[in-house]
Amino acid sequence: SSDWQKGGFEAGGGRFANAGRPGPMQDGSLRDGDVIEARVLAETPLGYALEVNGQYEGLVYHSDVFSDPPEIGWEGKAWVSKVRRDGKLDVTLRPPGAHRKIAHGKDRVMFAMQNGGGL
Repeated sequence: SSDWQKGGFEAGGGRFANAGRPGPMQDGSLRDGDVIEARVLAETPLGYALEVNGQYEGLVYHSDVFSDPPEIGWEGKAWVSKVRRDGKLDVTLRPPGAHRKIAHGKDRVMFAMQNGGGL
């Protein structure tokens, strides 16, 4: 059972099947890192179910939301973090490389605090 199945996104469209809702990407039009337009449809046990570019199914994991969680209906720019084999999209609300920049910034602050007597 995949992570998506646990969250209700089983094969065949899952919770969006037959509802005129987004489904898995079948045409290969998106790649990891692509900028997309996202709309939050629902909160799931794993994160937030999204409509991607008005036609595809996506998910932002709870572990990827560090500040205020998006509200149902929120729309905005996001990025494809992974295109899964089944056509479902893992999505992030931060630009590619943000994790590295945050980690690097944290290391710099810690170094400055330790060497400046702050810790």
